[in-house]
Amino acid sequence: MARRRMTVDDDAEILVHWRAGRGIRTIARSLGRSRNTVKDRIEKAEAAGFTREGPGWTAVEWRAALAAAAAERGEGETRFPIRTSLEPLHDEIATALEASTMTTVWQRLRDAGKTAASFATFRRYVTQQVRAVDPAQLTVLLPDPAFGEAMEIDYGRLGMWTDPLGGRRRTIWAFVATPRASGMHFARPVLQMDRATWITCHTETLAFLGGSPRFWICDNLKTGVLKADLYDPRLNRAYRELAEYHGAIIDPARALHPKDKPRVERAVPYVRDSFWSGRSFGSFEEIVHEALVWSREVAPRRRHRVHGIPVGELFETRERPALMPLPERPFALVEWKEAKVHPDCHVAIERVLYSVPWQHVGKTLQARVGAALVELFDGDVLVKTHVKDGRRRQTDEADLPPDKVAFLMRTPAWCRRRAAEIGMATATLVDALLAQGGLTRLREVQALLRLSDTYRESRLERACALALTADGRMKTVRNILVAGLARSQLELPPATSAGAHLHGAAAIVGEFGR
Repeated sequence: MARRRMTVDDDAEILVHWRAGRGIRTIARSLGRSRNTVKDRIEKAEAAGFTREGPGWTAVEWRAALAAAAAERGEGETRFPIRTSLEPLHDEIATALEASTMTTVWQRLRDAGKTAASFATFRRYVTQQVRAVDPAQLTVLLPDPAFGEAMEIDYGRLGMWTDPLGGRRRTIWAFVATPRASGMHFARPVLQMDRATWITCHTETLAFLGGSPRFWICDNLKTGVLKADLYDPRLNRAYRELAEYHGAIIDPARALHPKDKPRVERAVPYVRDSFWSGRSFGSFEEIVHEALVWSREVAPRRRHRVHGIPVGELFETRERPALMPLPERPFALVEWKEAKVHPDCHVAIERVLYSVPWQHVGKTLQARVGAALVELFDGDVLVKTHVKDGRRRQTDEADLPPDKVAFLMRTPAWCRRRAAEIGMATATLVDALLAQGGLTRLREVQALLRLSDTYRESRLERACALALTADGRMKTVRNILVAGLARSQLELPPATSAGAHLHGAAAIVGEFGR
């Protein structure tokens, strides 16, 4: 690959380092140039009369000095012959830029044979002589971040991996966290990017760093941020609880603005190249382990671009002491879910039914699912707590409406006790129905006893006595009561014989039971 042509700007940078006392080898490594190139530029500077013992000039001062020296040697008129060829085209370029992009204008001038300037030269001429630079293309250099202040977080794709056990091809992603000031990297490979993984990776990151930065700058992922809004982000509740537990503040980056977290954006390709590329792994557990080894032993050896010392050394001496200390106990992993309360006063969470007070039927509650508890919230108000034990259904009878609770409590034994309280005929009829067995007969008995809520027990007792002389069914008792028989009509006259008694009762039922 051809080397990039050196410019006067490159000469100035080399001479800044040279006059600062750095050696040729060090300068070449810092600027990414060959030692011969650095040596050549220094020799030319010395030939022009510059010495190493002079004042510590900036790059701007060196460029001015080099330009003055070139003018004295008569090189000023011939240094930019291609650029000066654009000056006669000034008006044409300005007019064309009103309708087309800079690239299109340059290409058309080249095709027409009007200029041989490169696009880089053409662009410099346009920005300096034709129109000002678009402010949207400018990058603002922010102050150096304070140690312990912020941590940038992102997911990045590492590549494809074939699982040796089943031969399945899997996509491996990396959770990458970078404290801003030191540039220390922590990489944690993952197979999926769900909410539980997001929380787990944060917990492992903080354990690796030995503390927590004050701000967590993350991407607008749905695992962490449910709504991308610069001023009012709606955060996943579990993620918010994790940050609050560590005393940190979540500061989501703006959507489609990678420069809001530039350090971790640059870290992802570095992790992919330094850790992942060209390596093979026997299991996913091995991938995770080797990534931890890489984070501890390889990534910290990089030199910090500003401080000039290894990143690991800068982190240990200045970043780690500035982090907030971790709580004594690690954060208990929880997950928040939405759950609708169904008409049976239950919500379904992980295939288990949990009861909720009946007043919340029809609402959508927020369920906080932990390792031991399931907590149900209406907004920020806790409405129910259940112990999580994996049963198919957990019902607290206090959550049900009073009438439903009473219905559930009416077992066969309870029904017999209640019938005996009403009277002998009611008890006899209930015993006869329960003797037939089955849930249907139990419900029939329960319905019969509920008639005492509407009618006096004395009337129910007499109606049961009449029903016993007929078919002994609950419907017959109900029909007798619904027909509105007068008290006198339900008073059975003393019979001279059993046959006469049954004949009279049957006649009454026949008249009022229809």
